Amino acid sequence: MKIQSPFLIRCGAWFAISTMRLIISTCRLEYCSPDPKTRLDCPFGPDVPERYVVPVWHDLLLFPTFTARRSDLCCGLVSRHDGASFLSTAIEMLGGKAIRGSSRKGATTALKQMLTQTDGYHILITPDGPMGPRRQMKQGAILMASNLQRRIVPTAYWASRVWRIKGSWTDIVIPKPFSKIMIVSGEAISIPPELNREDIIYWTNHLQQAMDQLHAELEASTTTAKSSKLEPDQTECSASSQLQISGSERHAA
Repeated sequence: MKIQSPFLIRCGAWFAISTMRLIISTCRLEYCSPDPKTRLDCPFGPDVPERYVVPVWHDLLLFPTFTARRSDLCCGLVSRHDGASFLSTAIEMLGGKAIRGSSRKGATTALKQMLTQTDGYHILITPDGPMGPRRQMKQGAILMASNLQRRIVPTAYWASRVWRIKGSWTDIVIPKPFSKIMIVSGEAISIPPELNREDIIYWTNHLQQAMDQLHAELEASTTTAKSSKLEPDQTECSASSQLQISGSERHAA
């Protein structure tokens, strides 16, 4: 049974937010990025004016939502499906901005809102939503970054102990209390304006590769750290050191 009462939705969102904040407060968070300004714990004050498009796989959405230092500077693209009202309400209760739309419904309206209402916000987008396939990049993040002329920051997340809530096409990953959480940002990617169809496909594939590589290196580094018991800086920050794609590389290719 779907809950449609705004009051009940807000009560549920408040409970979920309070629970997640309590869980995260017990966890040990480690941030890593080749550029401190792209890290999710960056304060993003007046001296850091740039805002980014930040893709995150749908199953890991809770990680940036609750580990970003300034949730009030984040804007999320949320599906218009009835079941997404809970997520939209939660984002707004955290101080962020929710724009409703997806590739299936309300895409044109959502893109117009993104172009006109996101000044000062980082744009958080799940590029494999709203219905999957799981961790397969769609073109929305590339089109958005190109139109807004914002750089894209690929991200990866890992927790030492998690719960997984099964969904119809993907899980939702929830870190367990007292776990260790890694939040990794890769090199920011500049997307050229006025892309043609071939360009869109090219950059979509490159962003897919960047996200896949970042996750693979993060998982490999944490596995190595477990087995060799190395210091975190010797292994974990290597995950983001090799991801750099620029416009000149596109045209040279």
